[in-house]
Amino acid sequence: MLREGGERGPGHDTAPAPTLGGDLDGLLRRTRAGGLRVDAAVDLGALGPEGADALPPMVSREGYRIVQEALSNALKHAGPDTTVALRVGLDGSGLEIVAENPLPDPARAEPAPARTGGGHGLRGIADRARLLGGTAEAGPADATPGTRVWRLHVRLPFTGHA
Repeated sequence: MLREGGERGPGHDTAPAPTLGGDLDGLLRRTRAGGLRVDAAVDLGALGPEGADALPPMVSREGYRIVQEALSNALKHAGPDTTVALRVGLDGSGLEIVAENPLPDPARAEPAPARTGGGHGLRGIADRARLLGGTAEAGPADATPGTRVWRLHVRLPFTGHA
């Protein structure tokens, strides 16, 4: 689904796509090892003892990819000396993902490096959310008085347009 067809050629691995249930801990470990500080709060306890494993498979898979892109964007644009606050939890009848990182000081900001490939950015996140009947919003926001952050807020309903 979502751009997979053209990215794989003959002989490429067809391993199952990563999910929030089975792979989020590894993603967080690798991201932290890459230098980005991540303050993660994952609360899926209302789903029962299975937690993230009880998420609908498509929501779990696309949720993982959204978190992966959010962390990648924070590293690319805010740099490794920043902290990302990541919240993954339930919102009524869906999954909610919020990622926030401080905006760089415009007086000290360096020009962004030229894009060399990788993910599909905010457009890809919005496409994934829309595919599932959800929403994605991203942009500068007030965190606390006098503190601005870049905030990504995604909601994926458990039933949607998939």
